[in-house]
Amino acid sequence: MGSSEVIAVYKGFDGTEKECRLSVTWIIPELYVVTPKRAFFGNRPNNSPNNVKIAIRRTDGKPFSIRQIKSTDTRVKVAILKGGPSDGKLITITADCIPKEESFSGEAFLETDDPDEPWIKIPFAAFSKANK
Repeated sequence: MGSSEVIAVYKGFDGTEKECRLSVTWIIPELYVVTPKRAFFGNRPNNSPNNVKIAIRRTDGKPFSIRQIKSTDTRVKVAILKGGPSDGKLITITADCIPKEESFSGEAFLETDDPDEPWIKIPFAAFSKANK
């Protein structure tokens, strides 16, 4: 969604040029539904990895393929799970054990076979607090 203010120039009934300010708002519908929209990671017992499952489907129900997966942080891995929903994909985002008192964030990028929306971006963030 976006908005802006524009100046419209038009000819009045008397033939003179006139101006008026218009507010314009637009909404671009999303082609994919991502649930949840982002992944958060926190403290885990025994330094076990954090896993978040994310479902992805097209709003029109059409099938799609994921060609490639990238993460902006090497501590975060992204994988496609088998047996996902029939109308979409199920992925898992896994963060390696997070050292105490450390935080980081980044994004997972999924390249699709869709020329209208070739990349799906999923933000992630991690934080680990020292135990007292």
